[in-house]
Amino acid sequence: FQTLCAMDACRLLEDAGISMITIHGRTRSQQYSGAANWDIIDECARAMSVPVIGNGDIATAQAAAYVKENTAVSGVMIGRAAMENPWIFADTRYFLLHGVLPPARQPREKTDLILRHTRMALDSGHYGDELHTMRHMRSRILAYTKGFPGAKEMRSRLVRVSSLRELEELLSGLPR
Repeated sequence: FQTLCAMDACRLLEDAGISMITIHGRTRSQQYSGAANWDIIDECARAMSVPVIGNGDIATAQAAAYVKENTAVSGVMIGRAAMENPWIFADTRYFLLHGVLPPARQPREKTDLILRHTRMALDSGHYGDELHTMRHMRSRILAYTKGFPGAKEMRSRLVRVSSLRELEELLSGLPR
C-alpha cells in the first residue's frame, strides 16, 4: 500500500515558514521508472502560497514549456536530462523566449565541452588517477556524443578510452 502525501508535506513545510518547495513527481518506490505525476505537483502548486518547483520527466525544452503553460508551478527543475544534454538549459531558455529551438550545436562545440569536462574531472582529482577518471568519464563521453556524426563508429573505442591524449585523438577524427 502506498500513500501519496505531497500535499500534507507541502502544508507542513509552508506552515514551518519555508520560502519555496521543490517536488519530484515520483514516489520512492518508482525511483527512475514510470512517469512523473504532474497532476499532484500542479495540485500542490495551486494550493501553496509559496513558489513550487516541479521536477520529473523534463527532458526537452518543449516539455518544460508544456509544464509552464499547463500547470501552476513557478519553475521546473531539470535533472537526468542534463547528464546527456548539458545544453538543455540554454535550449529551454531560448525556446521559452522565442518559441523555437535554437540552431543545432556544431560538432566543435560538443567536442570542446567533452574535452573541457574531462580536463576538469582530471584536474579535480576526485576520481583518482587518470585511468580511473577516464573510466568514470566514459559514460558521459558516450552520452555527449549520442547522435553525433561519426560517433557511432567510434563507440567501441570511446568505451575503452583510458587517457586524455587518447580521447583527444579520437575526437580529432570526428567532423568539426
